[in-house]
Amino acid sequence: MAKTDIYAKYRATGQQLQNLRTIDLGGGRAALWMDSDCLEACVDYFIRNKLYGIAISPLDGFKLSDLGFLTRCVPAVEHLVVLHVDMIDVSALNDLRLLRSLHMTGRPKQKLDIANLDALHELDVQWWPKLRFDGRLPKLRVLKLKGYRSNVNGALDLPALQELEDLELIQTPIPSLAGIDRFPGLRRLACYYLPKLRHIAPVGHSFCDRDLTTLEFGHCPHITDNDSVSSIRSLRTLWFNHCGKVPSLRFLDALPELQNFRFVGTEVLDGDLAPCLRIPSVGFSDKKTYSHRYADFEARSSRA
Repeated sequence: MAKTDIYAKYRATGQQLQNLRTIDLGGGRAALWMDSDCLEACVDYFIRNKLYGIAISPLDGFKLSDLGFLTRCVPAVEHLVVLHVDMIDVSALNDLRLLRSLHMTGRPKQKLDIANLDALHELDVQWWPKLRFDGRLPKLRVLKLKGYRSNVNGALDLPALQELEDLELIQTPIPSLAGIDRFPGLRRLACYYLPKLRHIAPVGHSFCDRDLTTLEFGHCPHITDNDSVSSIRSLRTLWFNHCGKVPSLRFLDALPELQNFRFVGTEVLDGDLAPCLRIPSVGFSDKKTYSHRYADFEARSSRA
C-alpha cells in the first residue's frame, strides 16, 4: 500500500495525524500510542518522525490479541510501554533484541526471558513467576520491580548485575536486604512499601567503600537498624519516610556528604534534631517532643 493510501486510511477514521496521542516518559521523551484500527499509519508515523518509543494498551485503542506486529513492522524499536499485559500475548517481546527500555504494568501469562534482551538499559515491570533473568544483562542500568518474590528465604536472589546503577523495589515481602551486594555499581537504591523489611545492615556492609549516593525508604515501618547506613559515607540523599520509629539521628554525623535528608511521618524517639542542622535540605513532620520545628529549618534556608 502506498504511503498516501496509508494516511488516507487513517484519516478515514475521523482522526487527524497531528492529533496522534503520546505518553510522556519524562526527560523530554515521548512514546506514540498505537491504535490497532490504524496500525499501518501509526507505524509509518513513528518511523518517519523517529519518535522515542511506542505505547500500547488493550484498554485504549489496541485491540489485537498479541504484539506480533512489533517483530514484523518495527523490530528495531528501542523503547516500549505496554499497559495491562495480562490482556495481551507478549511472547513477541522475546525477539526484540534491540530493545533498550521496557515498561509494563500487570502480569503477563506468557514466559518472558529478559536475558534475551541483551541491549536492555532500563526495565520497569511487575514481577510474575514466569519472569526469568537467566543469563547476563551487561547493559542494564535501571531496574524497577513491583511485587518481587524471592526464592531464597530472607534474601534477594536476583542475578548479579555488575553494571546496575538504579534499583527500585516496591511491595516486596522480604525481611532483609541480604544479597544487595550482587549490585556493586548501585548509585541509587529505593525501597517502598516493604512491610516485612527489618534489616538493612547489608546495604551498609556492601557500600561502605563504594559510590552509592541515594538511599530511599518509604513505608517500611519495621526497620530496626537505621543507624547501619552510617558506614555509607558517599550518601548525598537519604530518606526514611513513614518508617515507624528511629531511636536517634546521631548516625547522621558520620555522613559528611549528606545534602538531603527526609523522615516525614517517622518518629525520632529521643527528639534531638540537632544532627540535621548542618544538612542543607531537611524534611519532617513536626512533633511537640522535637528539639526543633520545621519552621526553624525553613527560616535557616531563607537566610542562606
